Amino acid sequence: GDASLNAVNTPAVTWLLERGLDLVVPGRDLGTDGQIELCGSIDPQRLAIPVVERPPLFHTVHCLFAAHLADSPDNHHCGQACRGRVLSLRDDQGTANAVVGEMPCRNTVFGESRDRIDTVPALHAAGLRRFVVELVDEPPQVARLLVQRAVDARPRAAGGQSS
Repeated sequence: GDASLNAVNTPAVTWLLERGLDLVVPGRDLGTDGQIELCGSIDPQRLAIPVVERPPLFHTVHCLFAAHLADSPDNHHCGQACRGRVLSLRDDQGTANAVVGEMPCRNTVFGESRDRIDTVPALHAAGLRRFVVELVDEPPQVARLLVQRAVDARPRAAGGQSS
């Protein structure tokens, strides 16, 4: 169950698990303390926690790619301008927010990356073993660095093995 299901409490997570999900990613607005608290009432092996995430700000059927990149007077005749193209929107503070074209003709604008890798030891102590690194448009070297940092943040078991 993806974070977009917005399950942030025991009844919601339990309801999803009872309907056949094997794993739930709690909603994005649940902080570390809430995630740890959730581990007290839900088997932590049934949870996965994002430690790097790019939250979606909004979805739109207005094709931003066609409106800004296509040789068309409107966004109804895009010619698939989103294929192989990169687009970002700058907010009022100058932050570039990635735009991802999805099929059929829906765009998602993503916010800034949230790095919460420093929470891994506390989450691990609460029994969590599944951590998520969400990537949108990060270059390969940044993706490798983020994944390695998340792996390195896990406490080492006796004998030097991560658990």
